[in-house]
Amino acid sequence: MRIAIASPSRLTVEALRRAVTGGAGHEVIWTAREGAQALESTLRDTPDLLLLDPALSQPGAAELTRQVMAERPCAVLLARDRVAGSVEVVYEALGQGALDAVTAPAMSPDGELTGLAPFLERLVRLEPLLSKRAPASGGSGPIELREPAGVAPIVAIGSSAGGPAALASILARVPRDLAAAVLIVQHIDDGFAEGLASWLTERTGFRVSAARSGDVPRTAQGYLAATADHLVLRPDRSLGYSAEPAGVPHRPSIDVLFGSLAASPSPGLGILLTGMGRDGAEGLLRLRRAGWTTVAQDARTSVVYGMPRAAAELNAAELILPLDAIPATIAGFAARQIRRRGA
Repeated sequence: MRIAIASPSRLTVEALRRAVTGGAGHEVIWTAREGAQALESTLRDTPDLLLLDPALSQPGAAELTRQVMAERPCAVLLARDRVAGSVEVVYEALGQGALDAVTAPAMSPDGELTGLAPFLERLVRLEPLLSKRAPASGGSGPIELREPAGVAPIVAIGSSAGGPAALASILARVPRDLAAAVLIVQHIDDGFAEGLASWLTERTGFRVSAARSGDVPRTAQGYLAATADHLVLRPDRSLGYSAEPAGVPHRPSIDVLFGSLAASPSPGLGILLTGMGRDGAEGLLRLRRAGWTTVAQDARTSVVYGMPRAAAELNAAELILPLDAIPATIAGFAARQIRRRGA
């Protein structure tokens, strides 16, 4: 890949340069120390991947990501220093279209790199997506679910680039006493997932927590996939994590969650939001075929119209909606579940 690096730290730039040109064998086409320089360089020579330090300024990482996605779209991966401050800017930049956030490798005084293996693993997983040859995520096979009375109806949401801001916009406008549980897969490194759950709760007032194995979905509660394995709904209606399928570019995978939900005796609401690639499209189709109401975000309001477009092309989405129409759709679904159960 042709990679660019933007960071105010000379050490971070050098550590990233060595990481991607050494064992990974990629090409660094330019580096930048300020946001304005990074934007100018991107407009002049657009990389396949921009490694962006959230500590960058003039403009900051979130605004730079917004301008890059608007003027010369390319994949943006946030590479955060271990001693960096607030992660607020990470979630803001993810909301503007950055693909993911990782911890950057560090360089010791003697020039040795630490934290290299997990960083390179993340690049390897992203390469198929960036080369537009991403394999289908597949998903678990059909699971026979026997749904006991009184369980929470399910709203399942998948998102990627641009997702945090889209999720915050939706959750801020659904009822706090929503009569459904919300399961969320956002493409994000597991080291940032718990922070994202807290950030969403603080931003929206809707309770979101990191999903734990064994959790039973409850109404008025959001559950965010929070490990490097795939979030699934087990046959006993509890949440769990699956290591399989292994060879997919996204961990956690939206397709895997949607696939685990497709056999639910009580169809719910599946939503696929902004993001690069195709993850979630085939899973959304499985949900539609299983009788679920399925929604894809429209092109105008998507930061990256990749995953929703793939769903539309498969005819997986019953509804194509702008972002601001999705909260009412969720509230309407929950209200119908109350009426149905009271009948």
